Amino acid sequence: MSIRRQESVLRFGSAYVKDADHGPAPHHMNGGSEEQDVIRAIHGVEEEDPGFAHHKTMVFSLVVAIMATFVLTIVNVILNSTIPYKPNSPGLPGVMPSLGDPKVLLGVVPGWAPYTTLVRNASTGEMQLSGALVEMAKGMESVCKVQVEMVQATWGDCVVNDGPGTALAMGVYHACLGYTHAFGQRSRQLEFSEAALRKDSRPAGLLVRLDSSKDPIDRNNAALTGKEQNLNGTKIAYVDKPHGMFPTEDGFHMSKNTCTNRTRYWTGEETAVDKQWYTMHAYSSEDAALSAVMAQTVDAAWIFADTAGDRNGCPAGSTDPYNCDLWRAGLGERFAYIHTGVTDIAYNGTTLAVAKKGAGIAPLINMCLERFQLTKTYWEVCTKYNMLDECYPNAFFDAPDGSAAANATKDLTSECSSGYCKCPE
Repeated sequence: MSIRRQESVLRFGSAYVKDADHGPAPHHMNGGSEEQDVIRAIHGVEEEDPGFAHHKTMVFSLVVAIMATFVLTIVNVILNSTIPYKPNSPGLPGVMPSLGDPKVLLGVVPGWAPYTTLVRNASTGEMQLSGALVEMAKGMESVCKVQVEMVQATWGDCVVNDGPGTALAMGVYHACLGYTHAFGQRSRQLEFSEAALRKDSRPAGLLVRLDSSKDPIDRNNAALTGKEQNLNGTKIAYVDKPHGMFPTEDGFHMSKNTCTNRTRYWTGEETAVDKQWYTMHAYSSEDAALSAVMAQTVDAAWIFADTAGDRNGCPAGSTDPYNCDLWRAGLGERFAYIHTGVTDIAYNGTTLAVAKKGAGIAPLINMCLERFQLTKTYWEVCTKYNMLDECYPNAFFDAPDGSAAANATKDLTSECSSGYCKCPE
């Protein structure tokens, strides 16, 4: 740099910088030091406007924020693409979980018409799962973002001795279709969804033989008379199927004799040892239980209160899913219910699904089932299977008709010849 240029710079800076003899120089009004001012002058750099500098800082910060957001988005996409799945429903061994809507895999035991059965597909000729509960479960897809898949199962797969069956315990399915949330052991070992059918639509009852005068008799041909209808020393058949079926054995012990309004059946006293007054005997089917009653092996059968009525008009000679000839035209002629309308043995009616305790699938099913039960499709399913008196009425239902099976015995006025005996005098 020439001497003239240096002198010019010194003169330029003299307006801002004092001689050393005059003491320290004051700072620039924008916070710059005297050295910075001299350097700017030497290099020919004019001082930057403070407002412009502030805007540059803001723009820079905004660009950095945008770039950071973009990078984080890319990283998130990469990370998610390397994770196999984000399950929206409980996982099952060997079953690919849903990447989108929750998937529910249900085991279905056919042979329980009209609730679960097998029908032939007209186009393929293949047998397929069908029935009212099957259609209700599938109908949940129309009101919820859920995938419902069903696979044929057996009784032993789903429920054994009122606990989880082999397949249910091992996680082959999320749940099984169509069981009753009964009091007792079932509640301690199983998880139930809400009911698809009303609790009072499938009450339990006690079926006995009738003599030629249409009066109830025990296995020794003695009359079951008297207000107490005391069954001390008698034998009661129940259905184990062979792995547990409603109404359950422990349900009988907890049920109420509505004729006496006692909390225990058939005994004159309410004691903790009432169970010892009679004995319970397991049979593999309702056919077997009725056969035992008629053969005088047992005194009574603890079964659904509508079973005999439903089968009273079955086609002669039919053996699937039950032996029609055992039941046909027998109600009120050869056998009758001495107690019916028993609903105080369950928390709820026929539930849509049952799982092992703690499975956690019930809340998802409950939400979708409740929505489906408000639809016209639910009414159509109930109508199709002649179950209007069993379903929960919604806006599409007329008032349901009552039935003798659903009424408590204390409310009946009918004789045993009707199939449903009133309380004895």
